Amino acid sequence: MLQRIATPVLFAVFLSFALVDSSAHAGGLRPCTGDCDGDGSISISEVITCVNIGLERQPSDTCPACDEDGDGVVTISEIITSVNIGLALIACATATPTVATPTVVPTSTPTPRSSNCPCDVSGEWTITVRQVSNNCGDPNTSETETVRVVQDDGCIVTIATGGFLGFRGEVVSDCRVEFDYDQPDEGGVSRNTGFLEVDGCSLQGESHFVFREDGFSCTGDQDVMGTREDCPQ
Repeated sequence: MLQRIATPVLFAVFLSFALVDSSAHAGGLRPCTGDCDGDGSISISEVITCVNIGLERQPSDTCPACDEDGDGVVTISEIITSVNIGLALIACATATPTVATPTVVPTSTPTPRSSNCPCDVSGEWTITVRQVSNNCGDPNTSETETVRVVQDDGCIVTIATGGFLGFRGEVVSDCRVEFDYDQPDEGGVSRNTGFLEVDGCSLQGESHFVFREDGFSCTGDQDVMGTREDCPQ
């Protein structure tokens, strides 16, 4: 339960979805990695299946779609792709034929950040998550990690690296980030809720999780604190 105990959803508020190389796929779209039932979308249960195949808890033929490159191994990169497709952060190719369109070369002018977003939390952060309490039978521990935070053109921040896949939060007022979503976790699902208060080059907040797997459930609470490594002097 290290992923749930040491670094739950709090990191989700920070890192944006992984950048993917769409040029390797026809028409600029990725295959529907993780689309086990072929319906053109990725559900939480399908992401969990991909994670379990990657951990060798389920055979690869449970969902061949998890193995994007067909090398017989489901990698973290492939799981990241399935999460991003499920969150509609990237598109994927479907069985419906599409008409090829010319490649559009992006301009060098960046898209302006939404004027409705009161705070920009992007940058390099060192975050410490401390387990305060839980009834899952796990020790109360803490873990520190340096992450690269990217905020989209509005107020949404997500994470898609390491064990913190699919997390998503939103800047709702001043520099307060709130989150409430599900995360695949060791064969089950954790529901994560909480907030972070960002004050210039530091942050602090709280998170609560509810873990469920095959009729078993447990809960826990964490504190979080962090500092921005690339804070202007």
